Amino acid sequence: MTYIDYINLFWKTSQNVKFSSNEAYLYFFLLSECNIRGWENPFECPNRRIILSIGISEPTLIDCRNRLQSKGLLIFESGKRNEKSPVYYLNDLSKHFSKTFSKRFSKDLSKNLSKDPSILYKTIDLDNIPPTPPKGIDKAKEKELLEKEEALRVLEEELKKREAELGAQSDNPPSKPKKRPNPLNSEARKLFEEHYQALFSSSYYWSAKDAGNMSSLLKKLKFQREKKNLPIDDQGVLNALKYLLDSITDGWILENFSVTNINSKFNEIVSQIMAKKNGQTTSNTTVVTDRLNNRRTSSGTDAENKRREREHLGHLADAILQQSAAQSSK
Repeated sequence: MTYIDYINLFWKTSQNVKFSSNEAYLYFFLLSECNIRGWENPFECPNRRIILSIGISEPTLIDCRNRLQSKGLLIFESGKRNEKSPVYYLNDLSKHFSKTFSKRFSKDLSKNLSKDPSILYKTIDLDNIPPTPPKGIDKAKEKELLEKEEALRVLEEELKKREAELGAQSDNPPSKPKKRPNPLNSEARKLFEEHYQALFSSSYYWSAKDAGNMSSLLKKLKFQREKKNLPIDDQGVLNALKYLLDSITDGWILENFSVTNINSKFNEIVSQIMAKKNGQTTSNTTVVTDRLNNRRTSSGTDAENKRREREHLGHLADAILQQSAAQSSK
């Protein structure tokens, strides 16, 4: 008998007789010990080892092995204290069945041969032998297994198709969809560029760095408006940006007018606006205003600036020549 045969024997026997938990523990422990010893049957096993392994007392052990023997699962021989350990034999019913069946079959066959020796020469019609159904699997279970196998087959085919499609697309992977620009950021950029054009009569070169700084600047404006319980819808934030740009008077920021610098100097600009509201003026406000006025009045086309420069150089050259001629006459 194999390990599984002994286990099946236990459960088959349990259908007719009941086993306590301790009886089951003892049987399966002895079965494990027999397996460890390479199926040496019978085998010795000290009581102390069993007691320590499965946690039962010696009287309980003696009672359980007596019950297992009475139920036909094992035979044991008691040991002698400090001299000999108990010996256990796990009943192998297959040997008993085989021996009994062989005796009965041989006896019946001999009796039949004596009556009709021709039975040894009768052929068997192999075509009419019904197929042997698989053991332990009923029709419902078999149907369920077939359905699962079919589902797995379909899934494998789908996976193969998908792998082929991915392999064909590996050379030209699909490009990621571009993110749609934020409407608020687009309007804020337009507002800033118009303000820059009006202030400096020149177009502003917009970079990726400016886009990130504009997003940060808009967040700061929203934060300020939330603190004052003002609406933070797109139009409200754009109005706040326009007011901020119109209120910049710091000389350095005006000379280095960019989204990045305005974003980095946001707190200073807000402080200057608040100071101006409170009647205070910064020391460079007048200077900045003068610079802006001079820049606006002197601005013109490149051709006009060059013409003025050439005219100035001409006058300067005439003055130098007149001075050198006067010195020569003396």
